[in-house]
Amino acid sequence: LAVKHRIKIEWSVLDFYIFKRDRGALVSDPLWRKAFLEKVMTPILKEFGQHPGILAWDAMNEPDWAVRKEDSGDADTETTTTLKALRDYVNELSDLVHLHTKQYATVGCASLKWLGMEHEFWNGLRVDYYEAHYYGWMKKWFDPLEHPYESLNLDKPCVIGEFPGHAKDTGHTVLELIEGFHQAGYAGAWAWMWRGDGAMEAGAFKGAMLEFSKRHAGDGLEKK
Repeated sequence: LAVKHRIKIEWSVLDFYIFKRDRGALVSDPLWRKAFLEKVMTPILKEFGQHPGILAWDAMNEPDWAVRKEDSGDADTETTTTLKALRDYVNELSDLVHLHTKQYATVGCASLKWLGMEHEFWNGLRVDYYEAHYYGWMKKWFDPLEHPYESLNLDKPCVIGEFPGHAKDTGHTVLELIEGFHQAGYAGAWAWMWRGDGAMEAGAFKGAMLEFSKRHAGDGLEKK
């Protein structure tokens, strides 16, 4: 379906919720992590590593919420882990992605707070690009429109890996958000979400994307 409709998928391998459901050892315990990467992820990457419909592999959705307070985390779960364990996991999965696929490796950070604004949790990882999520409640503190990519001093490009597809509570339209991210130097933006509570209005979102594409038709954005 992805190839048919000319879209690319970024798979999120794990979510920080594994720490809420007694599965955090997949990351925090080196032996469990090794087994997970060898027995689960390696076969998957070998099977789908050349698939034209896959863009990238996101090691974990919002791992910031699982970092223990001793490492400057603000964990949203009682069961936490060390920043080092999370960084090791992301690096080890990224190495496998690069070994077995022609696709990208990334990690989906919860906000710019931990991606250079207050803490540098993830800079220096062996990913191909970083991601930061953005919603209206963050506007007062971690707004990517007010804090351009260059201000983060990252060693890799950064994508806005989630933003509200309906643009509510941001003070902007969808088109203004997309254009603003682009002008601020971010390498792309993924909208959340297509279905469910808080879903985007598909027609309006499509119109914004088409207008953005029309404005930047000669920019070579497809190659970035």
